[in-house]
Amino acid sequence: MIKIPGQKKKKKRVEEESSFESGMTLIQGNLHKQATKVLSEALQKDPRQIGQKTLEAFLDNYQACQFENAVAIGEALQENGLGNSDFRVKMGNSYRNLFDTKKANHYYRLALKADRSNQLATYNLAASLAQVDLYDLDIIKSINLIANHEGPVLPGFLNDPDILEKVSTSLEEDKEQLRQKIETLIEEKETKSEAGDVKAVKDLIHAIETEERKLAISDYEATCKKLKQAFKKNWARQTIDETKKVLQENQFNLTLYAFSQGDKALVSDSLEKLNDETNSLANLDLLTALNHDLQGSTQEAIAALISILKQRPNDRYANANLGLLYKKTGNLLQAYRYLIKASDLLEKSEGLFDLDEVNKRADEYNSNGNISRAYQLYQMISEEQPNTDVFLRLGEIQIRQDQLLEATISFNEVKELDPNNSTAQERLKKIHELYYQRADTASRNGLYPEAVTLYQNALEIHKTADVINKVIRIYERQNDFSQVNSLKTELEKLKLAEAEKERENQRQMLIEKGKSLMKRKKFDKAIEILEKAFELKPDKDVFLLLAHLFKGLNQHRRLSSLMQQWRISKNRKEKQLTEGPPETF
Repeated sequence: MIKIPGQKKKKKRVEEESSFESGMTLIQGNLHKQATKVLSEALQKDPRQIGQKTLEAFLDNYQACQFENAVAIGEALQENGLGNSDFRVKMGNSYRNLFDTKKANHYYRLALKADRSNQLATYNLAASLAQVDLYDLDIIKSINLIANHEGPVLPGFLNDPDILEKVSTSLEEDKEQLRQKIETLIEEKETKSEAGDVKAVKDLIHAIETEERKLAISDYEATCKKLKQAFKKNWARQTIDETKKVLQENQFNLTLYAFSQGDKALVSDSLEKLNDETNSLANLDLLTALNHDLQGSTQEAIAALISILKQRPNDRYANANLGLLYKKTGNLLQAYRYLIKASDLLEKSEGLFDLDEVNKRADEYNSNGNISRAYQLYQMISEEQPNTDVFLRLGEIQIRQDQLLEATISFNEVKELDPNNSTAQERLKKIHELYYQRADTASRNGLYPEAVTLYQNALEIHKTADVINKVIRIYERQNDFSQVNSLKTELEKLKLAEAEKERENQRQMLIEKGKSLMKRKKFDKAIEILEKAFELKPDKDVFLLLAHLFKGLNQHRRLSSLMQQWRISKNRKEKQLTEGPPETF
């Protein structure tokens, strides 16, 4: 056999390309693990040519958002040490799109290990750590929303958001009055000087200097003085809760203003007063944390903000300020992480930091008919700070939009927070009736599967014998006796529960009536009524009432009989607890 030069090499290349094509065929068939193995073997044989084709295939799938395909191909490249830092960033992005944060972060760190200057790797790792669904250049826009903020991001003034503008206006008016007063005094001095009244001139010069000193007071000092006038010096000794709250809010406002002007001493003194008092002021812990940085202890401030975020992960002020402090220390990865998180939260809340303000805006949207926007904001608040009012508003919107399942969930959330909430109970009753009516209509029209679903939805809210019987009749019509038997068992349980409830209601009425008769000293009648209650259920409270009556009336035989009944009842209960309920056949 004649050996042709290069034939063996050509055959080898054909085999390698065949392996590559086999790998890509497996990718198309969603056999990703096998594909990675086949492609990795092909790359080991020819890392240069097959490597180029594999990298192109990876990029094609990445651009087409075929992320499962991309990571299967990319893993083969990684196993063979191929691909640069940018490739690893794209692998990280692919895994993050597949909700595999652990592998995504691993690839971002590999990218940084290969090239510390790869900013996209840092940005994407930060976004991944923040659990924000942003990538590449979009992350930079998010960071820049807060990153250039000068100084800390402070909350607004309490009670009166425009207090600083009002104080500024008041100061200008005071200054104008001082100027006019000084002009009047100068004119008066000149008049007295011409008249030769030396003493009057001397007094007027002193008065002018006094007013000029007042005019020369800095705007900061004058503003602080105005803010201090808003509360009494003995504010901490107030006993009336509401008055104390207002005074604390005024103190908080002074602290905020001093903070904005960098007055370390006043901030510390003011915060010490506030923290010494029992109060529920929002963001007091934030200012206390930021004061550490103001006093020069940035790491303490960072630790305090992290502590706040453990309690309130979505606190916009804490996230924003933590990002700014990390930037100040040069820890850019953590800085970007928290700045991205803050920006993402602010985008959802329309740029508002305080959830109370978000709630007000949602209420405005709701009253103005912008239901979709109101719904989005209420939904966001319910996830971040669950409360009955928000769930009630959500439920109302969901009923209006005929989202009955969602409305049921919202009103049940209200009941979890406030079991006796009458509005939630009424709305659930309304939803139950809607399901019931629609189920009846579907049943009359022969739409039995739909009717069953609607009846079942009604039963999820409130179980009634009427609804269960209707579902039983549908299943009987369909010869589904397994469901029929199951529902009949449930019906029996319901009847027993309703009978027990009725018996308990009757017993409570008898007890109340017996107590009323005791107060009116109608003891014989009281005994008769309370004995009926005791027959319904041997209850300790009723036993004690009867024992008290028998003892007081010297009815020792009846007292002895009562004691015997009580012992028998206790023994029966203990036996049931030990042996369990009796078997039924």
